[in-house]
Amino acid sequence: MLTLTQSSIDEFVERIPFSGCWIWLGGITKDGYGRVSYAATERFVHRISYILFKGGIPEKLCVLHKCNIRSCINPEHLYAGTKADNSADRYNITATPEFDASTRLRIIELKAQGYSDSILAELYQCSRSRIWRIMRNYRKFRSEV
Repeated sequence: MLTLTQSSIDEFVERIPFSGCWIWLGGITKDGYGRVSYAATERFVHRISYILFKGGIPEKLCVLHKCNIRSCINPEHLYAGTKADNSADRYNITATPEFDASTRLRIIELKAQGYSDSILAELYQCSRSRIWRIMRNYRKFRSEV
């Protein structure tokens, strides 16, 4: 059985320097949240991280992500809020960001380091097909040079 502590989190987390996110590498729900089984119950890792680093979750509040990355468990990116706060937050996210050349290059570099399209899409808040198109255009450009 996995017991999470502040020190044991390190072995299950990928720290992303440019965003500050701590991406959970363990089990993930179909909705993209980190999860662990504890006492025969599925627990969300971002809630456990909040409790470990910030203390208990106030009654009737949720643990929300400032970064909007569901698999992020960085306590600096987590805050307690209501379900209404969570819904409002969801609608404040822009649909598909436009990426400048330096951002596209950073995505290409991260892909070369082994990051999956899914992780990159979550980090950059875009679709996996957007990541795929960036990579396809890069490969096409390289083959023409």
